[in-house]
Amino acid sequence: MQQARFRPAVEFARGVLLARPPVPRDVWGPDPARRELAYFLCQTLARELNWPNARFVPGDPMSTLCNLGGVLTPGRAVALAVGDRLDRRMTTAEWSNIETLTLGGAIDALLPLAGRRCTECDYVLDGNVTGTCPECGSPTGA
Repeated sequence: MQQARFRPAVEFARGVLLARPPVPRDVWGPDPARRELAYFLCQTLARELNWPNARFVPGDPMSTLCNLGGVLTPGRAVALAVGDRLDRRMTTAEWSNIETLTLGGAIDALLPLAGRRCTECDYVLDGNVTGTCPECGSPTGA
């Protein structure tokens, strides 16, 4: 089977991702909510835009990540997934602003909109201060 050919900029970005070692969680800072949102956004970018892995770092430009993936409506697929995660739709203007940021900046902009969720079962943890998910019993870091 012949491998798909991409534009030179896409091939370069794919090569960077393939050569990049796994990104440690602490690169996203000590805040568990920020780490959780970063993990979700990295996985979503890789899945929706056909990147070879999710080894993104805070300084990666969202404009590159969203618009070089070779998908017909690139950023829109990610915007819809993020909207689903945040339980609200992002307007075109909101997403256009997000695309001007770095990945770390996008996470910081989205974080106030994100409710806390259990990383194991996705249960909404807003208002939970017990330190344990009531749905699956996993520790929540609260």
